[in-house]
Amino acid sequence: MKNQELMDKINEQVTFEIASGYVYLGMAAWAADNDWDGFSHFMYKQWEEELEHANKMAKFLMDLGYPVTFGAIEAAPSEYKDVLDLAKTSLEHEQEVTQRINEIIDLARKYDDKRVEYFMQWYINEQVEEEDTFSTLIAKIERTNMNPAGLMILDGKLGRRED
Repeated sequence: MKNQELMDKINEQVTFEIASGYVYLGMAAWAADNDWDGFSHFMYKQWEEELEHANKMAKFLMDLGYPVTFGAIEAAPSEYKDVLDLAKTSLEHEQEVTQRINEIIDLARKYDDKRVEYFMQWYINEQVEEEDTFSTLIAKIERTNMNPAGLMILDGKLGRRED
């Protein structure tokens, strides 16, 4: 297969998306342990979303006849200073995901694989949304000046996330 490198990179990303979900599940647990039920709910939804991303990529590879394999997943971090640290860590993680998606696009162009390039466009759009979501969350947390009342209001809003 002339584009084995590309398929391998997508397969690595499948595992990374699952690992991303694991990170968010760890964040949800930390938030719950620290009585931030809304933040916990929000991060739990992120976990579900990352697993959907992995599943979509894995199905794409299988549709192309590429055997999907799953790599090892490291333990998720379990300690955060506060909810601001949690949000900033999330943004940094999403920026890493964006970088990895861009690398896949670059390889797709190298191999002139329009199927992959078109498929990955959805992920490019998703990453714009993800980075914006966490940038906005950080701004809102910072606007509270870590005031407990403001954070509790934000926590309540995050607890109503449906998607």
